[in-house]
Amino acid sequence: MISVANYEKLKNLLLKNFKNMTIAVKTYGAVQTNTMINNANITFCKNKIIISNEDRDVSINFLTLRKINLDDEYRIKLKYDDFKLLIEL
Repeated sequence: MISVANYEKLKNLLLKNFKNMTIAVKTYGAVQTNTMINNANITFCKNKIIISNEDRDVSINFLTLRKINLDDEYRIKLKYDDFKLLIEL
């Protein structure tokens, strides 16, 4: 689960730098995927983030999240038990 301080940092970073940009969401684990979202809209709920446009959406759940790495203002790494998620411009 994500702490309140990390949630606020993540929220501010995503809204400031990632909104209406082209975002790559990459998953590393047993299955590796790469999803590109152009002109991304970002929606926050209590336990998840939804990154979407008119064609695609990616929902990121925080319930089993282990660690957040904010490498710089253009790359975010989320570590879960079985996989890693990378969000970058």
